Amino acid sequence: MKKFLAGFLAFIILVAFPIVLLSTITIYWVFTPGTIKKIIHASEIGENLPGLILALAADQAENSAEFDITATAEFVGTTFSAEDVYGLTDPLVDGVGSWFGTDKPIEQLDLTVNITNLKTKLAPAIAEQINSSGMELPTCDFNMFEFDTGAFDDSGIPADFNCPTDSAGFTDELMKNIPDTVNVQDLLQEQLVKNGGASQLALVNQQVDMFRTYWGALHWIVWIGWAMIGFCFLLIILLRLHPGYAPFGWLAWLKLLQILELLPVTLMVWLAPRFILPWISGSFDSVIVAVINKASSALLATYLWPLIWVVAGLLTSTIVWFIIRAIVKHHITGKNQPPQSAPPAQPVAPVATAK
Repeated sequence: MKKFLAGFLAFIILVAFPIVLLSTITIYWVFTPGTIKKIIHASEIGENLPGLILALAADQAENSAEFDITATAEFVGTTFSAEDVYGLTDPLVDGVGSWFGTDKPIEQLDLTVNITNLKTKLAPAIAEQINSSGMELPTCDFNMFEFDTGAFDDSGIPADFNCPTDSAGFTDELMKNIPDTVNVQDLLQEQLVKNGGASQLALVNQQVDMFRTYWGALHWIVWIGWAMIGFCFLLIILLRLHPGYAPFGWLAWLKLLQILELLPVTLMVWLAPRFILPWISGSFDSVIVAVINKASSALLATYLWPLIWVVAGLLTSTIVWFIIRAIVKHHITGKNQPPQSAPPAQPVAPVATAK
């Protein structure tokens, strides 16, 4: 009965161990702001921004003959660098990560992104585009632009807007109406209210609270899972105390089985970025697929090294437990063997003496 119960506990350990281990890696290694930023950088989304614009806006370009999406993508690619893109994504990840760890609603997402560097690059790029295309500057009719602030005169021009005749002056005046910082909180709230009103905002807050609850519960589940695994190991030791070397054998075999169940996972995580994902990228000639595959490769690499270290630790402990089992078994079996009786003494022949 004790042996059956010990086997059942070993089965629980083998089922729970990979689930708890992968959950631990996910919580404490993968879904952290630092790792997410590394994955975004590894995806090369900044380097592939023009191609992404072309791919994502393909439908709009087909429906609009007047809109040259290719020229727009080339303009973005030549104006902004990959560092500019990551300069926007990094503070977004940090800000959202910090906010998600609190209980604040989305209305209190205090996140401001500085776009001064983008404005500095955008102004001369627009001026160069105007000069190279031979475009004529509008004669003070700026109804095509939307200005949210400032007073307007009768012709629809902002009161503080000069009417320059050169492209550089035109872009300088245009940049004055673009703020140096963007408040993500205000933009997000405005978009949510526009799409569904206050009810949409309340729904998003409800979903965020639900995700926070699940995320907090997952932390507790991980800690409870490790405690359960440790408790099962302890019960197995107590159930298999006799003979004295039996607990070490059970521990060694359990560690070996844990290695065998982790090896396929580790091998798949190692093979996927090297063979499977490149094959997918080659099969689908798409920038979006390439970016996703690069991000997936970085994600799997985050899992790979913790898995390798766990397998190495389990292998070391397996060898140690087998060695301890052999030593203890040799000691116990040698101690329990009956002592060998001494052979009977041979009679000594009398020694003749000379007379």
